[in-house]
Amino acid sequence: MNDSSITRFLRSLVAPRRLVKYSLLAGLLTLGLASAAADLSAEFVDGQLVGPQVFAGEGYRTVSLVNNGTEDMTFTIARLNNGFAVGDYIAANDALNAAIASGDQTAAVKTYLETAVALSGAVVKPHAEYDMVVDLEQGSYVIASHATSSESAASTYLPFEVTASGSPVAAPETSHTLQLADFSFDFPATMKAGNDLWKVTNVGDQPHIAAFFKLTDGKTQADLETFLKDTTHTMAPPFDTTTTVDIEALSPGQTVYMPLDLTAGNWVAVCFVQDLNNPAMAHYMEGMIEEFTVN
Repeated sequence: MNDSSITRFLRSLVAPRRLVKYSLLAGLLTLGLASAAADLSAEFVDGQLVGPQVFAGEGYRTVSLVNNGTEDMTFTIARLNNGFAVGDYIAANDALNAAIASGDQTAAVKTYLETAVALSGAVVKPHAEYDMVVDLEQGSYVIASHATSSESAASTYLPFEVTASGSPVAAPETSHTLQLADFSFDFPATMKAGNDLWKVTNVGDQPHIAAFFKLTDGKTQADLETFLKDTTHTMAPPFDTTTTVDIEALSPGQTVYMPLDLTAGNWVAVCFVQDLNNPAMAHYMEGMIEEFTVN
């Protein structure tokens, strides 16, 4: 499997490929929210991403990621850093895919992060959509999409510009917060089941993800950690492979608002990102793994 997202690249640095496969086959975060309420939409159709070239309006805007294709697609949003053009971003993003195969990945991810700010994203199932709220500053952006089922499929890109128009839109109100730090999660130990909007902030100095695994009956975080360490690839996953939820990579200092649909049960949050200062370690190996209860 392969996709254009920096999240999948970062996860692949340390996660067993079978775990990534289970996660992607689950169709992460495909909640089918109404695009009619979105400020702007990126639609995958006939092998291309279609959407606006210019969007007038800063602030927290609802972005709808629409998949009209026939297979799961990963969408990611990035804001270009000053001095970089769309072509630089495409080259950096494509290099991430090549790095997965070559194994030389640390330099590729650092180049990506020099080029753009990762603003998260989602895997969207066929003929479905996902809405997220992104802080759109003036500048250049690129939405990328990639089929999750193919190592060789090319990425598709939708570049667009954000210009000023009136006062920036304020952030939505929500009582649900999730902070990603170096190297820990900060969220309630117990939370209510349901589809809720979460404020997700990266307060660390490295990019982070949050992959949520619903444990099967009788399993614990320790069982998941044992599964992650298993090099024989013979262990059955200690989680429900049909209910995994995932937040794509978020650069340091960034905040997005993501709907998370968590069902009742025991869950574990994991960050698979490689420590860019200590490539032999993944963030979850340094404490960024946490069990919690949904009821």
